[in-house]
Amino acid sequence: MIASSSHPSAMLGRVLPIREHNKFDFAALSDEPMRVVARRRHVLTRRRRVDWNELVRWPWVLQTIRSPARVLLEDAFARAGVSTPEDMIECTSIFATLQLVQSSEAVAMLPESVVRDHVKARRLRDAESRASDHDDGCHVQQRTPCKI
Repeated sequence: MIASSSHPSAMLGRVLPIREHNKFDFAALSDEPMRVVARRRHVLTRRRRVDWNELVRWPWVLQTIRSPARVLLEDAFARAGVSTPEDMIECTSIFATLQLVQSSEAVAMLPESVVRDHVKARRLRDAESRASDHDDGCHVQQRTPCKI
């Protein structure tokens, strides 16, 4: 927060309630690529192609319904013509999500910046490299700008 007196002139963060968006001027700072990941030896990581119809049959660890990442994922499900997975855990903690995915058959969509080191350390596999490349495939490269 940058302040010249008791009133901030700039803040870095995310405004969650939609009704708040008119109270602020927003500027995108960067894009945040998202990745669908699974544990290292997950069945899906051995396949050449994975589409949304296959992905939604597996357990998922999802952020809560109002989170920006979940909204992005729900949009991807809708474009692919599939429903939200029935077998899911909603979790607000990225750390808990990482642990659940690494120790179960669940998959998750998380920011690339969060999973990058886990993929390099071979604890997780990026399911994107196995994603279908047709238009309604796994669009995990969609981006959501951070706003101020």
